[in-house]
Amino acid sequence: SRRLTDDETSESGEPSLNETEADRNRLLLGREWTKNAIGEHASVASFSAFSIALMTNGAPPDLVEDSLRAALDEVRHAKVSFDIASRLLGREVRPGPLPESAHVFGR
Repeated sequence: SRRLTDDETSESGEPSLNETEADRNRLLLGREWTKNAIGEHASVASFSAFSIALMTNGAPPDLVEDSLRAALDEVRHAKVSFDIASRLLGREVRPGPLPESAHVFGR
C-alpha cells in the first residue's frame, strides 16, 4: 500500500479530505438540506389547507387538532432544516414566499 502524503493526513496522522473536497461536500449537503427545508416549509401550507378543508367539512375536532399539530411539526422541521443548510453553506438560508393559493373552500 502507498504512504499518504502530508496534505492527505491530519496532524494526528489520520487520513483527511483536502479542503476543496470538504468544501464541495459541504456545499452538496447544504443544497440537499435546503431542498429538504423547502419541502418542509411547503408542508406547513399543505397541512394548513388540509385543516381548513377538515373544518369546512365538519370533521371531528380531534382530527382538526391532529392536522394543526402536524403543521406545527412541519414548522419545527423547516426551522431545523434551514438552520442546518445555513450552517453548511455559511450564509443564511430562509424560505421565500409560496406561490399564490388557488384553493377554493366551501361557502
